[in-house]
Amino acid sequence: MKKTILIVDDDDSIRSSLQKILSESGYVVATAADGDSAREKFAQADLLILDLNLPIQDGWDILGQVNSDYPLLPVIVITGLVDQLEERTIPGASAFLEKPIEVPALLRAIERLL
Repeated sequence: MKKTILIVDDDDSIRSSLQKILSESGYVVATAADGDSAREKFAQADLLILDLNLPIQDGWDILGQVNSDYPLLPVIVITGLVDQLEERTIPGASAFLEKPIEVPALLRAIERLL
């Protein structure tokens, strides 16, 4: 059975690029531009790729909600805040990647977590 990855990022180009890459890699991909529209998709996801800088509800709040409601859902945090965050400082994140995202590193993280 194919695994479902949910991408939550407000940048259309990042969402569509990641969706294309992950679909071509054999995953089912769902996307959302913000936390409100992602909320209904968490239960169907096998992995979440989450940007921290989002409108309406920021990624930190979403991460807390996901960790509370779906504690077994692996979360890959992505951010453009270069050198400002480290993986060990993000409670609840399974992996951390800085933008621009290196595709091989992303695919390795996904394979490791799934």
